[in-house]
Amino acid sequence: MTSLAELFPFGQEVEAVRKTRPNISIEFSIKILKHDFSNQKICNFSKDFLYFLCSQTECYRTINISLFQEKFMRTFYVSLIVLLFFVPVLSFSAEEFPVTKTLEPYVQSGDMAGFVTIIASHNTVLQVNAIGYKNLETKEPMTPDTIFWVASQSKPIAAVAVMILVDEGKLSLDEPFTTYLPEFKEIRVLQTKNEKQTVLVPPTKIPTLRQLLSHTSGMDWGAPLHRKFGFDILSYDEEATLFPTIPFIAEPGVKAHYSNMGINTAAMIVERISEKPYFEFLQERLFKPLGMKDTTFWPDLKRLATCYQWKSNEKKLAVKINERFSHPLDNPQRHPDAAAGLYSTAEDILKFYQMLLGKGMFQNQRILSEESVTEIIKKQTGNINSQYGLGMAILANGFGHGGTFGTNTIAKPAIDRILVYMTQEHALPKGTPAREAFTNLVK
Repeated sequence: MTSLAELFPFGQEVEAVRKTRPNISIEFSIKILKHDFSNQKICNFSKDFLYFLCSQTECYRTINISLFQEKFMRTFYVSLIVLLFFVPVLSFSAEEFPVTKTLEPYVQSGDMAGFVTIIASHNTVLQVNAIGYKNLETKEPMTPDTIFWVASQSKPIAAVAVMILVDEGKLSLDEPFTTYLPEFKEIRVLQTKNEKQTVLVPPTKIPTLRQLLSHTSGMDWGAPLHRKFGFDILSYDEEATLFPTIPFIAEPGVKAHYSNMGINTAAMIVERISEKPYFEFLQERLFKPLGMKDTTFWPDLKRLATCYQWKSNEKKLAVKINERFSHPLDNPQRHPDAAAGLYSTAEDILKFYQMLLGKGMFQNQRILSEESVTEIIKKQTGNINSQYGLGMAILANGFGHGGTFGTNTIAKPAIDRILVYMTQEHALPKGTPAREAFTNLVK
């Protein structure tokens, strides 16, 4: 009988187990001890043997085996990334959810570069898929530990930072935010602007912290200085001087206007009240307790997925540079952008949503109160035609958030499911269809 130790050359790192079941089916499993197998080619298979291996497996959790076709369509290799976070024993199996069948055609057609996806419950990873490439030019494959710019998926994280301080009694959602940032006491609202005049008036009331987080404060999307020079050029202390000079575009609580300024103002408050830099607060109170080791404002460029846009004149994908920030992106002198500046992995984002779906608990740790989680994931916009909670989009069947480069996460409490979808694309024609096709796999 051929042992898995002979098939998978990991030496003493792998304990291969082969069990004969009463029904004569065979379970192939690998117990990973401790090693980093990132980007390592494990073994060559014939296509027929690989499919036989998958068909004979019985397991309760699934990790996808990505097939990369080599020259002349004769051999395949399996690139397996070991994620100790998920399960101590990984079993090869056919996919429970047909993610590869759904998304791989977008890569094969040249419409998308690649994806990393996770389907999970609040405490169990059900399936991980890495499909296609994180860089088309080098043909470097997507791997589960690939880093993505998650952009506006940073907003729910900012809301949790605020609610941690609410839980401690240091902040109140319904307090005028100038209580915490007196620099904003002289704010003005744009009443009229035309060729002849611009009229600014005091607001009828001061926005609350709740309104900052639900995009109903009346703040504009972004400061003109940021739009021109980048969103990472100023510290929060500097923005606390700049932002009060920018007119609000509406009265507080009157209409919804998506506002990165509002989220960043909330982050200023976190810094001010906690007396810690924003990222240090996130690290101490959220990222380390959740094990979000790869979530940062300064990504590891070697692991960062390349973003692609459509080059219509050549009818192919072309690299899209992130113009929101200064480069290099790993420069520690860049300032955090709480509204849209975080980089992360599928695994890290999953942990964050598992905490929310767990009503503030994660692996027996209380991160947030149940009451605060409820505030985040319920509609906060009243009669305004906007489905938004606190830093969170409210959906018909759950809650979640997307990012401008195509990432998206949805939590569905009624069926205890989380769908993490990672890619890097800018307005690609097939970007939305691909995302919806993945989302529709879990009803």
